[in-house]
Parts: sequence; C-alpha cells; structure tokens
Amino acid sequence: MIKKLTSISKTPMPKASKLTAKTPISDAQLHNWLIAMFEKGNTGKTNLYELLRTSKSIMKERCLKAYDKAIVEWQEMKEKSTSEQVEANTIEQLKTGLKSKIEKKRHIQDQINGIQADLDRAIVEDYVVLGGKLQVVNKIMNAETKAYLRKTMKDLYAELNKMDGDYAPVKSKQEITIDKPVIIDWNGTA
Repeated sequence: MIKKLTSISKTPMPKASKLTAKTPISDAQLHNWLIAMFEKGNTGKTNLYELLRTSKSIMKERCLKAYDKAIVEWQEMKEKSTSEQVEANTIEQLKTGLKSKIEKKRHIQDQINGIQADLDRAIVEDYVVLGGKLQVVNKIMNAETKAYLRKTMKDLYAELNKMDGDYAPVKSKQEITIDKPVIIDWNGTA
C-alpha cells in the first residue's frame, strides 16, 4: 500500500515566474526611503516596516533602528526649514512694509506740493469745447475752490502725522498722593 506522494498535494505549486526574490536594501537606501515615506505622511513605525518587507529583504530590528534615526533627523530638518521660511517671510514683509510706508509718505507729500503750487498760482485749468475741439482755459481760482484745496491739504497733513504716530497718546507714569484722609458722609449730615 504505497501511495504516490504527488497525489497527496491537491494544490498546485506556484510557477517559478510568480516567485519574486526580495532584494536587500542598503542603509543609505533605507534612510532615503524612510525620509520619502515621512514626506508622504507615512510615519507609522510598524506600518513602514510591513510595507518595506513586501519588496525588500530586511530584518525588523535593523528597520526599526533606522526608523528611529531617520525620524529624528526628518523632524529636525522640517523644524529648521519651517523656522528659516518663517524668518525669510518676516524679513520680506518688513522690507515691503517699510518700503510701502515711505512710498505712501512721498506720494502724500507730492500731493501737498501740487496743491500748494496751485494755491500759489491762484489759477485753475478748465476745459472748454470750442469749435468741436477740447481746449484748456486758465481761470482765476474762486474762494470755494481755494477753501476746498486748503481742506484737502490739511487732511493730507493729518494723514502724514498719523503715519508718524504724532496723534498717539503719550504714556506717562502718574502718582496720586492724598494728604488728608477722605471721609465720605453717606448720611448726608456733613
């Protein structure tokens, strides 16, 4: 009663082409692979090992030690790059802010100078259509126009002063001393 061994196994053997040999991974490759996985948002220690061992030949202890080193390095690198970017953005914003404030002041001062020149000349340019053509006519400035230009100039000066902080309240230390005790008569008989 000898049975054939081949008839015992009912499941067919896999073909040689379906078996894939796992390739080993160097420390540098492992480190780079881990960093790439961290950048993609995969930071689970065990999950990364399970994912890696599907295609590479690696011992669990070696993978976990490399993970510990790589995660610390990645976190430090990420914090450093974040702080450097925040610092660079802050410096750029300060430069832009200072530049725009100076430009605004210059623009307002140019407007004031133009208004003052118009007031000094006391002549207003007006446009009239003569013979189908637009022509410039100089007119003497009336009182209403002068008042309007002076008010505009005053408003522009106020804006410059606000930009310089001239209207900010002055902080000072005040001390209150009482020479006599204050007696309050709540009955109203005093």
